[in-house]
Amino acid sequence: AGLDEATGGADRTADFTRLFMVPGMVHCGRGPGAWHADYVDPIVKWAEEGEAPERIVAKRPADPTPRSHADPGRWPEGMPAITRPLCAYPKLAQYDGEGDPDDEQSFRCAVP
Repeated sequence: AGLDEATGGADRTADFTRLFMVPGMVHCGRGPGAWHADYVDPIVKWAEEGEAPERIVAKRPADPTPRSHADPGRWPEGMPAITRPLCAYPKLAQYDGEGDPDDEQSFRCAVP
């Protein structure tokens, strides 16, 4: 049985759990996607103020060094800094077609 089924449906499950996928992050961090984020403050805010996170802003620093321990030469030199929203499942970040594609504000969280 899935979590939703075991807890009384998706709405009830959303009262206490969220899943945020991190596209482009290699094992434990780094990679071509936006992977660096404050994951703790949204949880604290949810626990203390009852405001469940729907979107967490992640960034990839420009030219993240040192390279990934898993594949040290894979990421090209000169990668630009980017930000992306990490969206609560089942939503995914979708570029809205306008604005800077390296800026999270140009993305919306939507069900694909």
